[in-house]
Amino acid sequence: MATKVRGVPLAWPPPRAKTCIPHIEDQGLEQCLRAHLQASDVHTLLKDLVANCQEFSSKARDLVSKLRLRYLAAQEADSGALLPGFVKSVYNEVMLRSGGSMGTSETYRIQRFETGWMLYRGAWGVTRGPDPGPVDVYVERHKEASKDTAAWTEVGELSALAQRINTLAEEARSQLRKLSLRRPFPGRCDACPEAHESGTF
Repeated sequence: MATKVRGVPLAWPPPRAKTCIPHIEDQGLEQCLRAHLQASDVHTLLKDLVANCQEFSSKARDLVSKLRLRYLAAQEADSGALLPGFVKSVYNEVMLRSGGSMGTSETYRIQRFETGWMLYRGAWGVTRGPDPGPVDVYVERHKEASKDTAAWTEVGELSALAQRINTLAEEARSQLRKLSLRRPFPGRCDACPEAHESGTF
């Protein structure tokens, strides 16, 4: 029975709650395992993990909405335009750094066309405009956006949630490993031999 309990992913895109919620590869056994866990402390642990994953998913999507409002909806008309990739790359860098990493190693690069240019941060197009355009201005704007966003309260809350989720996930993995070694396996479900013998399945 392969049970996966993951930590929360920090990189783009914002995770849906089910991304880090524990699941069983063999879906036919999921109900049985949950029935057995009712008799253990793991049941409460997994419920806590699910609740935190759902909260993280909701807050992460709220952060993206705020970024879009701040940098896309309210951008001034000038010689360059911010693209959806601007928000994606800012979110990606800020969240990776909040998790204790050095952020992204992706570089800025410029692609020029006959009608203008596009600035990329890694694979994401973050800005485009006519040529000649203020490319350096937009590199600095992206750097400043990442720095400013990192100081937002929402990022701190998400970072704390991610740490809690990862701690819960590790504890859940440890508890499930211990349970899997116990004989007989604690608890009872409809697939247990005792259930068949008593006719309760």
